[in-house]
Amino acid sequence: MYSHQNYIDQVIPHRLGMIEIMLFALTEMRQTITPKRIIVYLDDKPCFEGLETVFTNPAIEAGIINCRAMLEFLGLRLKKDDPSKLETRPRSNRHDDLYIENFSKDGVALERVTPEKVKRLSITDQEKGVLAIARLLHISNKEIAHPTLGRSGEDDGSDVELLIIGAKGVRALTVPYFYTPLGLKPPEKLIQRAR
Repeated sequence: MYSHQNYIDQVIPHRLGMIEIMLFALTEMRQTITPKRIIVYLDDKPCFEGLETVFTNPAIEAGIINCRAMLEFLGLRLKKDDPSKLETRPRSNRHDDLYIENFSKDGVALERVTPEKVKRLSITDQEKGVLAIARLLHISNKEIAHPTLGRSGEDDGSDVELLIIGAKGVRALTVPYFYTPLGLKPPEKLIQRAR
């Protein structure tokens, strides 16, 4: 069982790290149509090699699931009657759920993130940020987390761009609405580019 401090010290940094790895995989994946060959090293020794998809595919799927968990933690979910729109998640009745509103500073509970707060992230296209997070949640629900037939005819070629925008939005929402109100420094970024 996790404590509030475990969430601050371990769970949320882990989830943000997995999302960062997903962003790396999506960025690398978009550079070519044909998967490139990779060699993975551990302690400066080759460990395995193959096509980059051996890394990118599981990294992307794990990142999407961690985005979903973080967005739900922060207070967002898809509208039941319109999967292109967001709504604020209701308060949970389950005693073992741990969400942003279960954390407090000086006796004041943190507030759930709302779709309006998502819109405030973007200074150029507010609706695209909401659409990106909604698409990310929809892909999570219909293609990864549950056995379904998928999203027939819904991919208009913009999914990768929307996933990148949505995933970047998770950290952009976590820092000002979770870490800052608690007076905490957010975790360092996980990936260091190889030299």
